[in-house]
Amino acid sequence: MSMSMIKEELKLPRYLNLLSMIYAVIFISSVVMAHKIILLSDNIVISVSAFIIPITYVFLDAIAEVYGYDAARKIIWSTLFCELIFAVICSSLLLLPSPPQIDNQAAYQIVVGSLLRTFVGSFLGVVSGSFLNIFLISKLKIKYKGGFFILRCILSSMLGELIFTIVSICIIFIGTMPLVEVLQLIYTSYLVKLIFSVISVFPVSFLVMYLKRNEATDIYKSGVSFNPFKLESK
Repeated sequence: MSMSMIKEELKLPRYLNLLSMIYAVIFISSVVMAHKIILLSDNIVISVSAFIIPITYVFLDAIAEVYGYDAARKIIWSTLFCELIFAVICSSLLLLPSPPQIDNQAAYQIVVGSLLRTFVGSFLGVVSGSFLNIFLISKLKIKYKGGFFILRCILSSMLGELIFTIVSICIIFIGTMPLVEVLQLIYTSYLVKLIFSVISVFPVSFLVMYLKRNEATDIYKSGVSFNPFKLESK
């Protein structure tokens, strides 16, 4: 291996792959648990995914803040592709017959039988909400020359999660429960996401500072393409 190749390898981000895998695992966990509905009070229900999705948003904010919009965009598309593979595998294997003497096989159909529909909801929610999130935090970073990360993170997450919540919940749950309950689910889920986003932004700000210091990078540049469907960087 030549010295030029060694130097090039040393420039590769040390933590980006790990952050990408953590993001993908957390996001797919939210997809699997989307139909797990819990009771917050006598008449307030919520999907447990509302506790998970805010983590994916602040993770994306950290990635976009440190490694740039291009890196965050590629991670989103890679995760959606992994989610599709996961949904197709699970849905296909459900079609195989099970011996009648084995108990609880029907539980798999209940738990993962709707993964393809959930994928459609999360896909459209991500394309409309998550890309808005990383667009805003990246665009505002340029405008404010890298300052106000906490405010940028909260603002971008608030707007991105609002779109994501409306789109994904409507697609996933309309037809499976009354419309009034779907609207209530949107309201309570978004409220919980807001609270978690505000709480989690502070530890994530320390993560961002750690990454910038140890990766020796802080990418923001004008002229970058914010087209979410463009996968190649300049």
